[in-house]
Amino acid sequence: MGTILLDGNRTPFGKWKGGLANYSATELGASALHALIQKNTEAHHPDGVILAQVIQAGAGGQNPARQVAYQAGIDISTPAITLNNVCLGGACFDCRCFQKNSVK
Repeated sequence: MGTILLDGNRTPFGKWKGGLANYSATELGASALHALIQKNTEAHHPDGVILAQVIQAGAGGQNPARQVAYQAGIDISTPAITLNNVCLGGACFDCRCFQKNSVK
């Protein structure tokens, strides 16, 4: 079976030390992923989670995608990868999905 992209979600934009300052990057990501799961029942049991993050340093540990997926209720055995390509994260996400679908 190939890769199927159901939908996407992103965290809100915030200001330096603004209203989102009390939330960690993984908490914001988990909130976005949880909202995505609520919109798409097919997403409750994904084959994998790919998270693009602009600045991974200081995100609270290794592989923020794993933390986000777990906090959003995705089974811990589900593969999760973090793309850390600054502003190219979204484009790299598309490339990663293409690679996953092309490699057999």
